[in-house]
Formats: sequence, C-alpha cells, structure tokens
Amino acid sequence: VFKDDELLFEPGTAYFYNSFDWVLISLAMEEISGVPFETLVQQYVLEPLGLKSTFPEETGFLPPNTAVFYSKQLNGFTKATPVNNFYKLAGGGYVSTSEDIARFGQAYLNHTVLDESVLNQFLTSETINSVPTCYGLGWQVSLDKKGRPFYGHVGNGVGGYALFYVYPEEQMVFSILMNCTNPGIEKELEEVVDILIGSKAL
Repeated sequence: VFKDDELLFEPGTAYFYNSFDWVLISLAMEEISGVPFETLVQQYVLEPLGLKSTFPEETGFLPPNTAVFYSKQLNGFTKATPVNNFYKLAGGGYVSTSEDIARFGQAYLNHTVLDESVLNQFLTSETINSVPTCYGLGWQVSLDKKGRPFYGHVGNGVGGYALFYVYPEEQMVFSILMNCTNPGIEKELEEVVDILIGSKAL
C-alpha cells in the first residue's frame, strides 16, 4: 500500500496520524519471534487478561453473535460492504466487545498490563518542537474540554465505530462500540462520558 511512497517529512520533525506504523511494528515482531502476530497477541495479551471475545478479523470468519455491520447513507442505513482487515491486523484488524475493551482499560488502570517503564511510553504524549502531539505510543493522550486527563482511542472502520477512554484520576473506563461506519456522534458520546463522570462525583 505504501512501500513506494516518499517520506512526508524527516522522522522526528513533524507528526502525521496513520495506522501503518503498527503494521510495520507487527511485522518486526513476527520476524524477531518467528511467530505470527495474532499468536503473540493471543499469548501475551488476550489470554493473560481474560479477553475471550476478541478475535483477529479473518476472511470468512466472524465470532458467534456478531452484530450486523452498517453504513450510514443519506437515505438511511445499509449493510456495510464486507472488508478484509487482516492485512492491517495490528492497525485495526480485530473485532471485540465493549466488555473486553473495558477489561483491557481496567488492566491499564491497575497497571497489570505492562512493565511501568513500557507503560509510560504508551501514556506519555510525544512532542515535536516542544508541542504535544497528544499521542503516546499508539494511545491518544490528552485533556478533555474540562481539563481532565484521559487516554485511549477513537476508531472507525467499515461497519464499526469505537470510543475507548480511560480517565486515570477518576478511575473510570468508557468503552462504547457501535455497528455503524462513522456515525458522526463523537461529540454526543463525549457528552455522555462527561455526564457519567459528573454523576460519579455526586
């Protein structure tokens, strides 16, 4: 997809969001270990954390009871076009449930998922010319509109949308998955998150 593209800029001089960096990282992991990436994920992430409803999205296979995926059109909703995301497994090729994603976030809150020095690389925003990128190693690391720190990710694919935020100070995890291509309601979902945080404070 991108092997013949020129660099947009010299590394370390600017920032541009993309998922393919994780594809390259997963390839490096496979070459060093001699083990497929999905096997590494199963062994070191899914099994230790008890994530039993998270699977690589393989051609022709979806877990039992998987929701029907939709895309939003001007005239309503239509079934989403089937896609094969296995080629970018590390950059958005897994299917999961809200419960598993919440359990994953709780492991981050409990600091049971990674060694502390590695964890800090995920949860510390990189800077370019002293300006925060609002991204650590794969994670969005930022402040919400009320100045509360959070980390996580918003994801969008054909037929699916996810909002995953972890608020460390409030000790709260938010995992919202939708079976619709980018429904355009991130603002509304963040308002729901704000209401739930406020209700806990009461």
